[in-house]
Amino acid sequence: MSEISHAGAVSVECGHFPVGELWEPGFERKESKPDFGSDEPVIVGPGQIVIRTRMQEHTVFVMLALSHRQGETPGTAWTLLASEHYRPVYTGRMAPFDTMNGPAKPAEAPIDAFGRLSEPGDACLALDPSRTYDVQVWAQGRADSRDRFEADSKQNENSNWYEAYAVVFAPSGKQTPPAPAPRVSRREQLTARHGKPPLACADRPRVGNGCCDRSPAMLESSAQPELVHPRRHPPLLRGRSRRNGHGRRQRKAKTARLRLAELGFPVFALAWSTLLTKGHPGNTG
Repeated sequence: MSEISHAGAVSVECGHFPVGELWEPGFERKESKPDFGSDEPVIVGPGQIVIRTRMQEHTVFVMLALSHRQGETPGTAWTLLASEHYRPVYTGRMAPFDTMNGPAKPAEAPIDAFGRLSEPGDACLALDPSRTYDVQVWAQGRADSRDRFEADSKQNENSNWYEAYAVVFAPSGKQTPPAPAPRVSRREQLTARHGKPPLACADRPRVGNGCCDRSPAMLESSAQPELVHPRRHPPLLRGRSRRNGHGRRQRKAKTARLRLAELGFPVFALAWSTLLTKGHPGNTG
C-alpha cells in the first residue's frame, strides 16, 4: 500500500454521501446528478463517487487509499462493495463529504486497514491528474448495521459508527491533465450575457473633463451642482450677519437666498415683505 489518508467521519442524510474531487479556482465546475433510480450501491459521475449506505441518517467512518496493486484488500473484515473507474477532472485532490454540511470531520476512532491504523484526521488523498484510476469501494459493518442500530435504539444507546468504508484508487491508465479554463475578460462576460459588446470608450458621450467611464445617467447627474446641506457648510449660506439685541446672530434673508440660488437650489416662498427682508423672528429676535 503506497498511501492511506486519515480516518474521517461523515454525517449521512438520505442514505448516501459523496467522495468528491475538490474544485480549484480557474477550472470549469463539473456538475453531475447521481441516478438514484438505479440499485447500484456506488454511483460514479464527473468529479465525485457517491456511496449509498444501508441506513438513512447516521455517521460512517471513511478512509481513502492509493494502491499500486490491483485488487488489494484492506483486510479480512472488509467486503468488496463495488469496482468502478474514475478520471480526475481538476487537480486530483479527493475527500469525503457530508451529505449536506461540507467536508468530513475527523473520526472518533482509528480505522484498521491494510495492516495499519488510519488515525483520525482530514481524510484527503492527492491523485495524479494525468492518470486514470480503477476504484474499489470496501465496506465494513454494512451487512448488520440496521440490526445493530435497532438494538441500540431499544436500549437507548448510540454507537459512534455503524458502517465504515475504504475507497481504494489504483492507477489504470493515462490521460491529458485537466487544464484551467481560459481567463474570460469582463467585456467577454458582458458580451456573452447581453448578446452584444458594451459601448467602447469612443462611443460614449463625454463631458467637461472628457471622462467616459460612467453611464449617461451618472454623467447627467454629475453635470448638476452638488447639493450641500446648509448645516454642514454654514459659511456658504450665512453671508454677513450681526448679533441683535437678544444675543442671537442675525442673518440676511436675501443673501441666503442668493447663495442657495448659486448652489442650484430652487427658491420659492410665499411670505410677507418683512419675512423676506428681515428674516424669521425666531432667527432675528
